[in-house]
Amino acid sequence: MARRQQQRNGIPVMPWLLLIAWVAVIWGHSLVSGTDSAAESYRFVSLAQKAVYVIYQQHFEIVDRLAAAHPYFLRSLTDEQVMHFYVRKAGHFTEYFVLAGLTLNAVRLTFRSSFAGAFVTLLFWAGTPCVDEWIQLHVPDRAGQLTDVLIDAAGFGTGLVLGLAVWAVCAIIAGLFRGLFGVGHPYDDPYEDVHTTW
Repeated sequence: MARRQQQRNGIPVMPWLLLIAWVAVIWGHSLVSGTDSAAESYRFVSLAQKAVYVIYQQHFEIVDRLAAAHPYFLRSLTDEQVMHFYVRKAGHFTEYFVLAGLTLNAVRLTFRSSFAGAFVTLLFWAGTPCVDEWIQLHVPDRAGQLTDVLIDAAGFGTGLVLGLAVWAVCAIIAGLFRGLFGVGHPYDDPYEDVHTTW
């Protein structure tokens, strides 16, 4: 009860701290030099190659058929440079997928106005990747790229849509429990009087 009253009377601190911390992680990665960033990516490439080898050993017939039908598919699994490209782009997408979830959580627990919530969400959606790439313009061996901004935005958009879908399903389940039993459910939003009306 005390926690709920605190949420009603002010901004929920922890969701915003988590959101700001994640933005700092994203921008912190952009401050890493190109050489060090590539070395970090290649560690993930090594793990991915090991995973591909295990999958091939267990499902070599399927992989061989895919390789025969799509020659580039096999190259993407064996060529280190190609896999490095995929790993880095997947990293961009994942970073902003997580950012979307943290943004959605903070916004819904803070703003009564759907306009204010949408504005802040858009600010993080567009502003964070633009600043991210701008930082890289000033880091040795790094370059800001429009394609990376688009990948970041796609990751954020995917996370946002999925998050809203999960929230809607939870709200439906909570409504069913209230209707059937006249009681709340763990999926009930304890801060329903403060979150946005999206």
